[in-house]
Amino acid sequence: MGATCDTCQDITKEIEREVLRNTMGAFRLRMNFPTGQKHQRPEKIDIVAIKNEIPYTIKIPISDYPAIFPIILLPRPGSLVSSQPRSYPLNYQIILAQTIGVSPESLGYDRFEAKWNVNAVSFSRFVAKIAHCFAVRQLGINGFTHSVTPLIIIEDISILDFVGTTEELNPPAETPPRIAKHSLRLEILPDYDNTLWVAVYIRFFANWKGHIQSNPELGMPEYVCLVGRPNESTFPQILNQQKPFYKPWTKRDRKDSRRAPKVG
Repeated sequence: MGATCDTCQDITKEIEREVLRNTMGAFRLRMNFPTGQKHQRPEKIDIVAIKNEIPYTIKIPISDYPAIFPIILLPRPGSLVSSQPRSYPLNYQIILAQTIGVSPESLGYDRFEAKWNVNAVSFSRFVAKIAHCFAVRQLGINGFTHSVTPLIIIEDISILDFVGTTEELNPPAETPPRIAKHSLRLEILPDYDNTLWVAVYIRFFANWKGHIQSNPELGMPEYVCLVGRPNESTFPQILNQQKPFYKPWTKRDRKDSRRAPKVG
């Protein structure tokens, strides 16, 4: 969140910990993504293997883990489609993407069954935090009117009126590099009655292709966050930012990436 108070930083750190450790933890271990807690990394990971419809919990070395990634598909942000708050409970979809690793057949099982602690509200707050920081980075603190910040700090299901997924999954824009990048872009987006929003689009692992088993031509989903309303200084800034921003790798990222398995 940049220059936020210690209390808010503690809250956003907890959001990041829940998503990165609970939802994506095993996948991040397998891909050797950067972490500040390397000494806590286990040598093996539990996974549920199914044989004749009977589940068995087995331990797999990290080097063999199949890197099953949960792709969370949310509806479109509720504020784009209606003035009424979204009705709950929310229906969201999870697609499994297996990138690399051993197959269940090679271990004598029929299939793997992965389970995660997926919280759509926490994940949406995680996306909103990244989106808000990116909008401030690109437009400046006064470059738009802020709408989503209170919902990043306070756990509230109405965050899903501001965060969602685009309507369709699309192919990736580029050939995947050895380690994929995340893309971010800004856009002015009209809602159901043509009121304008500053929208940030985020695509994690933007260059990945072939990991969604149901359709190997598709890439990862693109999330959209309505970070606020445009003001008089927003539009000149937006016009200069038509191309996606790809998060650059730090020296530490590059060092870890050399030890990570190839994807794509």
